[in-house]
Amino acid sequence: MNKKSAVNEPRSYRSPGRERRAQETRARIVSAAESLFVTDGYSATTIRAIARKAAVAEQTVYLIFKNKPALLDAAIDAALGGPSGTAWRTELEDALTRPPEQLLRAFAQATARVMERTAPILAAAEAAATVEPELRDSRERGHRQMRKRFQQVADTLQDLKALAGSSEHATATIYALTSEAVYLRLTNGHAWDSETYGQWLGDLLVATLLRT
Repeated sequence: MNKKSAVNEPRSYRSPGRERRAQETRARIVSAAESLFVTDGYSATTIRAIARKAAVAEQTVYLIFKNKPALLDAAIDAALGGPSGTAWRTELEDALTRPPEQLLRAFAQATARVMERTAPILAAAEAAATVEPELRDSRERGHRQMRKRFQQVADTLQDLKALAGSSEHATATIYALTSEAVYLRLTNGHAWDSETYGQWLGDLLVATLLRT
């Protein structure tokens, strides 16, 4: 490369401070959106209200998120601990290395921890999907991802010859018992904390799924 072309070549410029501020702004918008979706409902929450709560211009929200469904997805990801539930997936992979009963109890406690963070925003998303067609595909993708992970648990137990029934039946049982509706009914309706829910879930999965 000659000196002339090197001089004319555009420079890439990255500012750590600018990137940090952009990340902080994004996080503030996502936090504001989650709070409003949970308290006011998805349909009633406007981008303007989110911007006001996040203390940013409305246009700033649109520069980062193309629409309100994208904001809902981001709020769910943040509650899950990263895109597609990175933190929860790591705990699940650890649980899958354990003997059957320990596996289910570790899975139950990990589920309780993630439900403590995600149940309110998931419930808001599920309620919104019944009246907002644009959300239905997104929610079904989320359900498919969850069923796929529960299938991992069931298949692992089947490989260990620990299941009392079929892998399909175990997957369906886990899917039903770990819904945000069950978690919220027990924690809000009966004032359980997430640890109590995790203990209950572990006891029930062990009693229901494993060979005696």
